Amino acid sequence: MRVGVAALALGDFGTLPRMTPGGSLGVRAFARWWSVGVRASLLRAVRVDDPQDPTLGADVAPWSIAVIGCATPFVGDVSFPLCVGPETGGMRAQTRGATGSAMAAWVAVDVGAHVVWSIAPRRLRDSLALVAGVEAVVGVRRPGFHLEGHGPLVRAGTIGVRPSLGLEVRFGATPGA
Repeated sequence: MRVGVAALALGDFGTLPRMTPGGSLGVRAFARWWSVGVRASLLRAVRVDDPQDPTLGADVAPWSIAVIGCATPFVGDVSFPLCVGPETGGMRAQTRGATGSAMAAWVAVDVGAHVVWSIAPRRLRDSLALVAGVEAVVGVRRPGFHLEGHGPLVRAGTIGVRPSLGLEVRFGATPGA
């Protein structure tokens, strides 16, 4: 069994009203055919204006922690993790033009497919990998925010799509070494 620590840049389409960039850090334990990991993600705050009064609004920023289990088929130095797991976290809204802020819970199911390519030479024991993937984040509890005396401001989407790209540093013995 090995351990990998990854840093990924990601984009989110669908959780908030427009594409939102972000990043994630994760750690996973893996063997040749499986992996289990924990990942923390943070998206940049998105400005959302009140449709009736553009001087009012909020900056909304989601964050999450996911526990992911994967089946991992492979071909040579490339593996193809197919993953699923629960994701929980929150969305923080900092109001503009009004006082206050709010935090609401976020719960989702994360389903993803990735490509992990070992880019370090064998003599370096496969210690570095390029990771690319896409995940569907299906909201189970979707927080929403409104300003007092106004209609709904924003609500998390039912499905978010998150493409990602990054690097994983690996530790431990390589299979067959």
